[in-house]
Amino acid sequence: MLHDPARHEPLLSIAWDEGQARATIEHIVHDTEARFSAGTYWPIHPRDADDGQTQPLYPLYFGACGVLWALHYLQAIGASDLRRSYADCVESLLLLNREWLASFDSTEFASYMMGDTGILLLSFWLNPAHHTAQRLEKLIATNVDNPTRELMWGSPGTLLAALFLHQEVANPAFGVALSTDPAQRFLYIADGSNERIAILDRTSLEEIGHIGGPGRKAGEFFHLHSLGVDPNGNLVTGESQGYRVQKFVYKGLGPVTKEDQGVLWPTTKKK
Repeated sequence: MLHDPARHEPLLSIAWDEGQARATIEHIVHDTEARFSAGTYWPIHPRDADDGQTQPLYPLYFGACGVLWALHYLQAIGASDLRRSYADCVESLLLLNREWLASFDSTEFASYMMGDTGILLLSFWLNPAHHTAQRLEKLIATNVDNPTRELMWGSPGTLLAALFLHQEVANPAFGVALSTDPAQRFLYIADGSNERIAILDRTSLEEIGHIGGPGRKAGEFFHLHSLGVDPNGNLVTGESQGYRVQKFVYKGLGPVTKEDQGVLWPTTKKK
């Protein structure tokens, strides 16, 4: 795109200031969040409107899916803190985006940039689930022979999505550790696909229970990747996208009352 003085601001010679850059990103993120609507997501930018179009747009390329991806990516790399998670807003984009595709008689649902694939990939990133991975696998397979040989609609885009999916699910058991009791009765597994720690009987390999869940709060996991046990029996985890380490303090053995122990929220002692 060539510079158009009527549309573009001229470049200014400004010295690099990390604080100012971060503050600007934070301002853009919070302004974007303030304009979010649960029913319509974000309004179309006036300069993106063709022939008086006012309906919001939804695909990864230039719509709500792309905005959601950008917001969560900026949070993941530590550039901003979101006021809420938008993971629960992704699934409903599928129907809205299909309605948009239908408005010009398109059935290119497997498109990475314009169809279901980009939306489902975002859904899997924010909330890894086996059924979402299966839906993505089927979509990608249907687009292999697409004659459009470019990123937006054709197989180059969905092959890129396949690479991202493979990187996430090829080895969901990212970390394995044994309990520190003399018999090492328990096996701990970092279940990256479900964002939790699975606890197995080491002899029978039967799952006894699991802890955690997807999210960014204490006790939750955002791309759980590694796991270890220190000499005191404490569990230590690392996250490839959450960029943090969590420590779960060993409190001894007790009866298992339910398989799903949920998120272990931290507790504080009153002074």
